[in-house]
Amino acid sequence: MLGGLVHRLWLIVASPLGSLDADEAVTALMAQRFLSLEPSVFFWGQHYGGTIDAMVTAPVVWLTGPSVAGPKLVAVAFFAVSCVLTWRIGRHLFDDQTGIVAACLLWVASPAVVWWSTKTRGFYGAGLVLALAATLIVVRLSGRAAPERDADRRDRRDMAALGLVTGLAWWTTPIAFFVIVPVLVDGAWRRRDLWRFSGLAAATFVVGGLPWWVFNVSRGFASLHSPVTADMSYLERLDGFVSVVIPMLAGFRTIYTADWAVPPLVAAAAGAGVLLVAWRTRHRASLLLAVLVGYPILAAVSPTTEFVGEPRYAYFLAPFLALLLAHAVSRGLGRFAVVVPGALLVVTIVGTVALARFGADSRHWDLAAPATGPLVAALHRDGIDHLRAEYWLAYRLTYESDLVAAPTESSRDRTIDDEVRDSGSPVVAFYRGSAAERRFAHDTGSARVIYEDDDYVVYVVAPDDGRRDPRSE
Repeated sequence: MLGGLVHRLWLIVASPLGSLDADEAVTALMAQRFLSLEPSVFFWGQHYGGTIDAMVTAPVVWLTGPSVAGPKLVAVAFFAVSCVLTWRIGRHLFDDQTGIVAACLLWVASPAVVWWSTKTRGFYGAGLVLALAATLIVVRLSGRAAPERDADRRDRRDMAALGLVTGLAWWTTPIAFFVIVPVLVDGAWRRRDLWRFSGLAAATFVVGGLPWWVFNVSRGFASLHSPVTADMSYLERLDGFVSVVIPMLAGFRTIYTADWAVPPLVAAAAGAGVLLVAWRTRHRASLLLAVLVGYPILAAVSPTTEFVGEPRYAYFLAPFLALLLAHAVSRGLGRFAVVVPGALLVVTIVGTVALARFGADSRHWDLAAPATGPLVAALHRDGIDHLRAEYWLAYRLTYESDLVAAPTESSRDRTIDDEVRDSGSPVVAFYRGSAAERRFAHDTGSARVIYEDDDYVVYVVAPDDGRRDPRSE
């Protein structure tokens, strides 16, 4: 556990992977708005993705100011809670050692999981915690025999808690239901007597999801309409999820390039082994098999899973893979199973070092973005305090400095857009050599460069509409 913590601190503080990307900066900016008593129901610019992560990040931002590490440490804390919940689930399904090994395996996991656990991208931290909390409640209910003392009172309490947690998850992210739906189906079958409490669970579900319901009742249930149009068939999305995203989550394929890090036959054998363990534990832990099979089937329904560059949509599957692996190694190695997380930590560190090098060398800015300090200093020297910038840079500048930068495309917040527009600033900034910068240079013949270095380039648009050139004074 200590090794996994030190590894994450290195990722955040000392590696190229420690920079904020634009979506993380949006989470931090939303946290600042919470401090200003301007809360949002959903992640900026969309009708889904609750704001528990931003709410929890708000006091950290208040303490640390616009730091990069603060919001990321909140994401790590959410993941640590998820590991504790995984331990408790494993303890109920199997035994205490299996639960501990599963938690440690999840904590050191794979390069993709460790890297993503340091990313504060809106709602993944709280979403995973809520999905696992719902799973733990169902496991408790399924393992409770009816004749137990006070069983009826505890069943009623747990059903109320299950409804509340599920309602919060409903508000937070649809991804949680790739886990919760199979878990509820399995639990409903194993404890059919609990249907008598379904009304209670439904009532607390509405209470937990109240922000979602209030928002949607007045907006024609906008959250139920996907913002993404499907270009691929369901079977194509399912194939990509199983053959690319899950292997990427496990570390068998590299992030973004999807190159095989191990021979495909090894990955196929590992997948077959996981399915075999899940099948053999079906009588004792049918819930794990239900999630393993149901998760990809449900995930592929969403058009967003056409994106396979990152394993974000499989992230919530990681605890259940850890539980199955922990069960297998605990049975095979007994008390020596605790050496497996240590060995996996070494492999993961090697993988994340390679990922950091790839991000820096390939100039993949949502993986490893350069520091904004030199750019901010140059803009200050020219008296520039408002500007436009490409999406992956704009919100970073707004959060990390006293500049206000609106994105050239994919805008998420009207307040920032209006302030930059009203300023009349003709300045536009880009990562040097980015696709957005090449498009701008090609399409805008009247722009000229006023600053450039190895990482950034800043243009000023000719003031043909009366806007001033900041370099003319």
